[in-house]
Amino acid sequence: MIALDVRPPGPLAAATARFRAVAGRLPTGVTVVAVRAGDTTHAMTVNSFTTVSLEPPLVLFCVRRSSRTAALLPAAGAFAVTVLPAGAGAVSARFADSARPPGLGDAAWTPGPGTGSPVLDCGLAYFDCTLETVHEAGDHDVCVGRVAAFGAMGTGAPLVFVGGGYLSISPPCGSSYR
Repeated sequence: MIALDVRPPGPLAAATARFRAVAGRLPTGVTVVAVRAGDTTHAMTVNSFTTVSLEPPLVLFCVRRSSRTAALLPAAGAFAVTVLPAGAGAVSARFADSARPPGLGDAAWTPGPGTGSPVLDCGLAYFDCTLETVHEAGDHDVCVGRVAAFGAMGTGAPLVFVGGGYLSISPPCGSSYR
């Protein structure tokens, strides 16, 4: 989930590395955002996913403007977010690798019931969304989606990313993830 910084060494690269290290202290959930435009599919690991509004149901994620997913999103007009379960670090790492071939590879997926966007079968939950708006923010786009369908796909703990690695969390005493 941490992209390599290809800038030459110097004050800006050092500041970027320090910013990434400090920001990495904040634990985030791990999701995979997938798009389908015609016969073309692609997905990427995203830890910037969050809900925005209940009425109407809106979510957002951030994507590097130069990514394949960002390039496909306007043509697709929709996307699906799959929440990864604990133990799915290999899935997250695969979709975080920007050097991998385009597409979803051998990942099993089902078309989302709202838009047909790919929902990974290995997920804990999903949000199937139409693209509502895109806001430019630095070298990323903030993509807001209107939730067309959503659901829980399994039980268990979510995958969490913090400090450059994955960890699992336990439910609070007396409760469970449902």
